[in-house]
Amino acid sequence: MNIRLLIISAAALGAAACAHAAADDAQPAAQADAAAAGLVADADTGCAEEMSGAPVPKSQNPEEEGGAALNGCAGEPADLLTGDEWLVEDIGGRGVVDIARTTMQFGEDGRLTGGGACNRYGAPYTITGEGLSFGRAISTRKACPPAIMDQENKFFDALAAIDRFEIDETGALLLYGGGERLLLARR
Repeated sequence: MNIRLLIISAAALGAAACAHAAADDAQPAAQADAAAAGLVADADTGCAEEMSGAPVPKSQNPEEEGGAALNGCAGEPADLLTGDEWLVEDIGGRGVVDIARTTMQFGEDGRLTGGGACNRYGAPYTITGEGLSFGRAISTRKACPPAIMDQENKFFDALAAIDRFEIDETGALLLYGGGERLLLARR
């Protein structure tokens, strides 16, 4: 597990210039040095970048010499998505067919895989400072009942339109396109 620390110089307070350094938690000496320098990582509370609004995994509150507290964000937005599989609970505000599991698994390699209600699928994804986007999805071609196929088609249409994501206070993944919430998923 890595602890990422956001370092903000006093001169850069108004300019939002920052750099971050990572310390491996297997190296207690590095952590002790960071603590001695007044850099303390908060719990995984998450936060959003001020300029882009992009979600990141950690908020940081390093203390500057003299006791002034500084606030900022640190970490990689992809860390919020990768790991356990997401189960889609809502597509376009219309819910989902309960027996048709639509899932999303974000790989560290930039590939999204999962089940689209009927067929297995894969698609590349890209996270930038401005948001999240998906490339063209490819899937197997099984035929399923019309309601299941309709849900799967709506899911693939939503994926193609997504331009940003958020993690809400309950831990749900909210995927937006054109200012509207298109998908809601939970782990």
